[in-house]
Amino acid sequence: MERTTKRTTTQQFQKLVALMENNPDVVRGMGNLRSTKKCRAEQWDLFAAELNAIGPPLRNGREWNKVWLDYKQKLKKKIATNRRETVATEGGPDAQQSLSPLEQSVDELLHLQAVVSPTGLAYGSNEVETAANNSEIQPEERTTEETQRAMDLASQSSSSRPRMTVEQ
Repeated sequence: MERTTKRTTTQQFQKLVALMENNPDVVRGMGNLRSTKKCRAEQWDLFAAELNAIGPPLRNGREWNKVWLDYKQKLKKKIATNRRETVATEGGPDAQQSLSPLEQSVDELLHLQAVVSPTGLAYGSNEVETAANNSEIQPEERTTEETQRAMDLASQSSSSRPRMTVEQ
């Protein structure tokens, strides 16, 4: 028996994203506190009825849930690839893939950019340097006291700390 692939239409994807925007609990993959697996399955069956009304391919609620999960995963991978291309140090042509307006709306809905490239200190970074770079105070606007405090912190973090020994 030959397997046929179902290709979701652009209109169905647009409707699916609109449904997700109106149902934020479903977007996160969980319902409210009283939601059960059966309730979530019924919700996806309602979505399936709306999406199947647009036209073929026809799927049940479970299959539409899988389409949504696959779409999110593909988009997350695309954003991660773009992030890697942004920070790449090697030469060559830019290999970033642009996001479609639909993908941008899903990204905003799920905050995927923040998931893929979180803010904060990177492993091995100097906390004082990072804090100084992120500070809204420009170097010329700092007072001498603030500058001295930053220099003291930098020297403390870079100097070797005395070892603590336990006397027996």
